[in-house]
Amino acid sequence: MRKILALLLSVLLAAWLVACCRSTTKQDKQSLRTMQAQKTARFDCLPEDIRLEQVVSYGKRSVTVAETLDAMQATCENGRLMDKNKKEIRFFRVACFGNPPYNYDEIRQREQEEIARLQESYCVIVIECDPMIQ
Repeated sequence: MRKILALLLSVLLAAWLVACCRSTTKQDKQSLRTMQAQKTARFDCLPEDIRLEQVVSYGKRSVTVAETLDAMQATCENGRLMDKNKKEIRFFRVACFGNPPYNYDEIRQREQEEIARLQESYCVIVIECDPMIQ
């Protein structure tokens, strides 16, 4: 009786896994590749050290560079990344520390000054630290 019950549970679990966690089809994979290629081509002027899938903001839902650029209606013009108002976009990566150094406050102050200076001329996307690192 136990063997039959265990077998029945195994079959039900396997059926549930197949239904819920099915692998993507060849067509789904092709569509995903096409969308990624289009997005990459659209932002081919992205700086080399920035990736579209890179997280910009952490929270209940992480926001990527691609999502941020889409929201800003960014485009590449003459090799430069521009927002919808034709203002050049620049990225600023905040310094991340596992254990903050003794001059942590000075570092943060310099970063804030640099961001303010950049914002005078550019649209600035600030890349936050992963909270799991801090």
